[in-house]
Amino acid sequence: MEKAVQNIPFLRLAIALILGIVAGQYLQLNVVAGSFLLLFLLSGLLIINLKYRYSSALIFGICFHLFFAVLGIVVYNRYNEKPVFYSEGIFVATILESPVEKPNSYKSTVKINEVISSDSVTKTNEKIIVYFEKSENAIKLKAGDEILFNRSPNPVAPKLNPYDFDYQKYSERRRVYRQVYLATDNWQQNGNSRFSLIFEAEKLRDKLINVYRSQPIDSVEFEILSALTLGYSRELDPETRRVFSSSGAMHVLSVSGLHVAIIFAVINFLFGFMKRNKQGRFIFTASIILVLWFYAFITGLSPSVLRATAMFSVYIIGENMHRKANIYNSLALTAFFILLINPNSLFDIGFQLSYSALFGIVVIEPKLREYVNVKNRVLRYFVSLITISVAAQIATFPLTSFYFSQFPTYFWLTNIFIIPTVAFLTPAGIVLLFVNQIPVVSDIISATLNFTLKYSFKLLYLIDQLPLSVFQVTVNQVQLLLTIGLIVTSFLVLTQFSARNLKSMLFLLFLFSLSVFVHQVTREQATGIIVYNSTDNPIIHLINGKDNYVITEEEVLPAELQYSPFSATQKKLGLKTPLMLLGSDSIRTKDIFLQNRKILFHGRTMYFGKNSDKNTINTKPDYLINPDPLWFSMNHSDSATVIVTNKRYFPKSTESNAQIYCTFNRGAFQKIW
Repeated sequence: MEKAVQNIPFLRLAIALILGIVAGQYLQLNVVAGSFLLLFLLSGLLIINLKYRYSSALIFGICFHLFFAVLGIVVYNRYNEKPVFYSEGIFVATILESPVEKPNSYKSTVKINEVISSDSVTKTNEKIIVYFEKSENAIKLKAGDEILFNRSPNPVAPKLNPYDFDYQKYSERRRVYRQVYLATDNWQQNGNSRFSLIFEAEKLRDKLINVYRSQPIDSVEFEILSALTLGYSRELDPETRRVFSSSGAMHVLSVSGLHVAIIFAVINFLFGFMKRNKQGRFIFTASIILVLWFYAFITGLSPSVLRATAMFSVYIIGENMHRKANIYNSLALTAFFILLINPNSLFDIGFQLSYSALFGIVVIEPKLREYVNVKNRVLRYFVSLITISVAAQIATFPLTSFYFSQFPTYFWLTNIFIIPTVAFLTPAGIVLLFVNQIPVVSDIISATLNFTLKYSFKLLYLIDQLPLSVFQVTVNQVQLLLTIGLIVTSFLVLTQFSARNLKSMLFLLFLFSLSVFVHQVTREQATGIIVYNSTDNPIIHLINGKDNYVITEEEVLPAELQYSPFSATQKKLGLKTPLMLLGSDSIRTKDIFLQNRKILFHGRTMYFGKNSDKNTINTKPDYLINPDPLWFSMNHSDSATVIVTNKRYFPKSTESNAQIYCTFNRGAFQKIW
């Protein structure tokens, strides 16, 4: 094992850098102080190296790793320095990505370059999110176009419901802190356009997407094809994403290592004969690297494609220089430089899943294949698809459980057909881009693509509808780390059996079991209330262990259940399917009593909404939720907590001493007792 680590020098560098980036979230180290510390460590390393002795190896190793850890701290803090936020003046900004249609606006990201105020021009560098009022001028904007606007941006809204996607944190990782809505008369183009490779890549991808639009391909199939081949997933329907996710095929919708590997395999198959001599090998190596980087360019130079392309480039160069390419070192090398350029990539789910899946494929899959000896060539191909998908799922299981709280049960079945399908769709979709002007040929390819996409999606939908297609599983941060440790130690036990490895695995298994037990007991004893930030339809979520009740003002339609705020809570806490109730319902169970909008739940009394029945008000309330004026005016409501989910429910009289909690300002109200 020690020798294996020595053969992967960039792994140690990458780990030290990663630890520094993680520490950078908690330690502030400016560039000046960090540079002095790095210089001090570097000087120490040089001195130790000049007078190197075996006894100084430990000190040298500590200083070496500490150098890259400090580098990680400095890089993280430098990268995440907040820009100066200007609130007044005329903003000169560059469009970073073509606007995407939303229900009520066009959304884009722009970079503010200058602020004009009182005849002075101030240079700045701030990325913000812009929502344009729907207009012809807005939809025509392209990456690189410059606009002027005079509206002051506001901070990106924080997460207002528990377990929802934290868009504010996600934006901050992309160094976007503010957003603004621009009506048609709030902005205009100034006629200038800036040049950048990323802008040109975005423009070219937009043109290629329009090529797909011009072909006889249905809307859903167009969305999937654009995501599969060009990495354009902004228009994907939420239901399409859900089906791909629950069937275990979500990884193919994001252009990454799989797609780059397909392009590499196709080119290698067609032109691999060129490697027979030295000159041909050089031409082949240069050509395939150019093709892969061109593919990265037409997919918009997205981080996932850049990662995969960089790794394949390192691998190809090493292989064709007759050096034994170490795939682990290639992975560590690309991760090291990606994190050095953008340390926030470490916290990107795509980055984590990408490298986890690659770890599973290159490390775990060969070991799984050893246990399956299939002589038939065709059967061996399908078995290899299963072992690859199983290995990738094992490696990514901790992350998918932590982030998405679900596990696709039939992922192995999905990958048997989806990987060969993508292997056909990706090159075929690219060929269509080049032959779209040839009538008969383009029509045949378009019809074939449309047919393949349509029935592939139907098959994914059928898998999604199978019993227990999604297994709900939840892990917290501690369990996430323990699960990763369990996978690594289990792999070590299988490959390099030793008493130490076995003890490590069993110890981690004990800690994991203990953590699950404690979490389960704590959750079973939890009783509480959540009033969500839901302005249109107020939602109360009452929780008693795994049993839970959802009370709403209006009925929640089946199509809305998946996207309701209580759905995320149910999934994350591992609750049973909630009993859905309306405020006007009447029900009595061992946990809850509901009648005339009066709720009794485990020693707590609540009044919900408006009710003209005065006889209902006969108990001192603990909570008044969007209170009826009559309830609010009662003297005994002074000790109650008043929860308001919409400004229209705000009490007209504020003479009461009751505490007023507004979910639309402060987020969901949560109380555990």
